[in-house]
Amino acid sequence: MRSLDVDFLVVGSGAAGLCAALRAHDLGLKVLVIEKSDRYGGSTAMSGGVCWVPNNPTMHLSDSDEEALDYLREITGDEGDEVALSAYVTQSQRMVDYLGEHSHVRFDAIQKYADYYPEVRGGKAGGRSMESRPFDGSKLGDELRRLRLPHPQSQILGKFGITARQAHTLLTGGWRGVLFMAWCFFGYCLRVFKRRRYGRDTRLFAGNALMGRLRRSLLDRGVTVELECGLVDLIEHEGRVVGAQVETPSGRHEVRARHGVLLAAGGFEKNASMRAKYGPAPSSVTWTAANPYSQGEGIVAGASVGGALALMDEA
Repeated sequence: MRSLDVDFLVVGSGAAGLCAALRAHDLGLKVLVIEKSDRYGGSTAMSGGVCWVPNNPTMHLSDSDEEALDYLREITGDEGDEVALSAYVTQSQRMVDYLGEHSHVRFDAIQKYADYYPEVRGGKAGGRSMESRPFDGSKLGDELRRLRLPHPQSQILGKFGITARQAHTLLTGGWRGVLFMAWCFFGYCLRVFKRRRYGRDTRLFAGNALMGRLRRSLLDRGVTVELECGLVDLIEHEGRVVGAQVETPSGRHEVRARHGVLLAAGGFEKNASMRAKYGPAPSSVTWTAANPYSQGEGIVAGASVGGALALMDEA
């Protein structure tokens, strides 16, 4: 990689970063995504890939923006910001609609996946949590090999994934669960040639499916995701961030970003000193299932140029 100029630089290749890159491109910006590891997807790719979108168009229970705000006020208490909470409710719905119309991303409400606190005012017994539809990873071509693998514990017998809705059937379905599992193994066997070609199962679920759909959408747009390209420091000029210094296998380079830098590099689960400083004690970097590259560089970089930190003691 050489030093270059772009309109918008995204640091981190999880769902937040790639979603922002997609939207920025559609607004007419030249976008670059950088990822310090040799795989894109971050903790999102290892996770269930579930997003919380109240009053979404595919949920079966009745809902409203007012009920969603009541719920958010209840669970955030005096730490919640009313403007931010209201923006989250409306813009999360807008995000689902936009991605459904302009990308490969497709979300479905999980009807029996309850809010974490369904008993509080505004809580719902299901439908607000949404998951990505499964995705054929072979549509990514060679980029499938660069997608971070799902967490091993999310895979059935370490071989293939299922959706949250299917997991409910498996756990509660009796003989239906047995038949479902047989069908899953049948499909897994049919993908034998694709598995040999890509070195992994090509039927993507959960966070892997979400990341596969986002990456395919960026490939369609020609947006580059530069791997093994880590953030070193942000570049300031006259009080604003105008780019970043990055470290690559070929050395250190500058990326100038005319319209800004988005820090979407995740948390600090694997940073022992930050865990000791902000989290409860005792603590260990082994006590997390997150992406091993979650070292908190984005948080440190943001704070170094005056960014405010909050809720650092929260998971």
